[in-house]
Amino acid sequence: MFQQLKYSSTIIPLVIGFSIFVALFLVSWAITSNQLEEYEKLNTKTQMAGEKMEVVNKLISIARTRTRLSQNMLMSKDIFEKDEISMEINSLASDFIINRRLFESLNMTAQEKAIFDSQRPLYPKIKDNLSFITELALEESDAAAEQAMHIIFHDIMPMQDKIIDDFGSIMKTLDDNVHTDSLAASENNRKNSKARLWLLFFILLVSIATIAVVIRNILRIEQRLQDLSLTDSLTGLLNRRAFNEMLQKEWKNASRCAKPLSALLIDIDYFKNYNDHYGHQEGDDSLKSIADVIKRIVYRTGDIVARYGGEEFIVVLPSVDESGAGMVAERLLDEVRKENIPHKASETDEIVTISIGYASMLPSNDNSIEALIKAADDGLYKSKKAGRNRASCIALEDQ
Repeated sequence: MFQQLKYSSTIIPLVIGFSIFVALFLVSWAITSNQLEEYEKLNTKTQMAGEKMEVVNKLISIARTRTRLSQNMLMSKDIFEKDEISMEINSLASDFIINRRLFESLNMTAQEKAIFDSQRPLYPKIKDNLSFITELALEESDAAAEQAMHIIFHDIMPMQDKIIDDFGSIMKTLDDNVHTDSLAASENNRKNSKARLWLLFFILLVSIATIAVVIRNILRIEQRLQDLSLTDSLTGLLNRRAFNEMLQKEWKNASRCAKPLSALLIDIDYFKNYNDHYGHQEGDDSLKSIADVIKRIVYRTGDIVARYGGEEFIVVLPSVDESGAGMVAERLLDEVRKENIPHKASETDEIVTISIGYASMLPSNDNSIEALIKAADDGLYKSKKAGRNRASCIALEDQ
């Protein structure tokens, strides 16, 4: 039973504390992992947004450059320069298509796809107009130049402005999304950091509580072990070893204070017959009952009650003389009889009775503990010889 008590008092709190610790740690790990996952997602989205912004910037730059080059081509007087500008415009058209396709490969959102779809009809118109402007520029006439400028300002530039505005809208949306996601990640990080701090606090609290419970239980176990080493497991009274230690202390105290010390040696009458007749389990129950009677009668602080061996008990009463010891002995005899424990195998009575021997002395250098105990033992022998179920005193001068 004590091993079970020891196990439950130490292992179970450790298991519970460790389980709570692991659970809190796993929750903290899950929060951290989730936060890392969110950071990875944010980093991926930010990286994707950066790539899209870079491509959109190129598309905007190409659109603006094409318009500017168209104007430069009209203003140029050199036929070869016009031809070079025309080739550059055609090259920019190819770059525009390449970058537009690159953007379309970057997992477009529904909004971005809608914008690109709305622009799609404009591309062939812009291309045809630019080609026509090139032809007009090469004619080198005022009428052709005027017609080309009209096309640039009334046809190409509005379409280019729409494309640039659409790309600007995409840029703004990308920037807003990155900003919103960053703010959300920052807020989540603040909340997660607070949650981790609380979890750390609870982990620390659980660890301290577990250690405190285990230490307390270990101390209780040690105290229990100490108590078991000093008490009789059956009756709960002091055992012989504890009795000797306490008797030495009381003897010194009585000697120092010059106060009497009395000892009562108690024996259950015909206990062997009781065991043989009723069995050892009933015998143990009888011993516990007698021990309870003794504890009930002898209850003062400083009184010593112990199981002396087998069916014998011993009582030491500090500051009690022979008369007081006799009164205690008579009361013990009476209380045991009142228990009315059947004992058909007794040669004294049909109930359990006890015999008592007692003695009293004033501790000094001329006497000893052994002399007090021997006097009480002689008194017990005297009670048994006189028929038992009685108390007998041995005065020290009779020794």
